[in-house]
Amino acid sequence: MDRINHPTATPERMFTDGNPAQGQAATVVPANWLNMIQEEICAVIVAAEIDLDGSKQDQLKTAIGVMLANLDIYSDPHEWGKGQRYAQTTLPIVAGAVAWNMEANPVAV
Repeated sequence: MDRINHPTATPERMFTDGNPAQGQAATVVPANWLNMIQEEICAVIVAAEIDLDGSKQDQLKTAIGVMLANLDIYSDPHEWGKGQRYAQTTLPIVAGAVAWNMEANPVAV
């Protein structure tokens, strides 16, 4: 992933609406940059084994939730999602936060 890298972007590689009075053009957003962002987002959704669906606007959020639910806090971070994890009943979602039950033993699910 990369920040916008076009001559019309700011020196900090940010977007600008431009300023016609000062002769500053708005940032041009090239197709390759849009494709890069699209594929970064789609990769997360697909990795969570969710089918891409153009009618839904919460797939990235859902994918992150799926990945967090499958997180094994006792394993090597490079192996997360591949080993044991807490059973879903020991990781309740409470008002958007995860309530950890550290007394429970991890179980293969």
